[in-house]
Amino acid sequence: MQQPTGKGSGTGQDQGKAGTTPAGGKAFAKAKAEPVDEKVERLIRWLHSPMEKMPYHAIHELYGMGKEGMPALIEALSHSDCSIRANAVCILSKNGDATALEQLETALCDPNRAVSAVAEMAIFEITKRHATELEPGRVREIASRLSGSFGRELERMLGDDVPEPEQSRSEDDDI
Repeated sequence: MQQPTGKGSGTGQDQGKAGTTPAGGKAFAKAKAEPVDEKVERLIRWLHSPMEKMPYHAIHELYGMGKEGMPALIEALSHSDCSIRANAVCILSKNGDATALEQLETALCDPNRAVSAVAEMAIFEITKRHATELEPGRVREIASRLSGSFGRELERMLGDDVPEPEQSRSEDDDI
């Protein structure tokens, strides 16, 4: 049986050579770290890519970037796809700081009810997390824009005595 010879033969002859794999292919060089500002710009482009899955890949990468990804996430709040907007809001609720509140407040008026509901939760989470950095008047203003328990909870954080709303009664309650 004749042994194949030459580069890429897979026989182990070229295993010790730099830059090659046992199969003779080039070894992958370790990728250089991409500067943050370039990465954010790239992810913003991906958010607006016509390729179906690119915006979702961008959102996934932005989640891992933490606060550094905030500019691209804020850009994503104006995306035409409501699921991209909702994902951006969710990530901002986890990674965002008080500077994201203004942009999230505009998402309260999103035509998609799911996006506006998630925006309300995100605003509550960020305000609660950063309440000490905000002026009490600003927290009150935010609380007044939020509905239901979110607004009441923020008012309680300020020391206000906020009663729970009365439960509506139905005829079934009397049984």
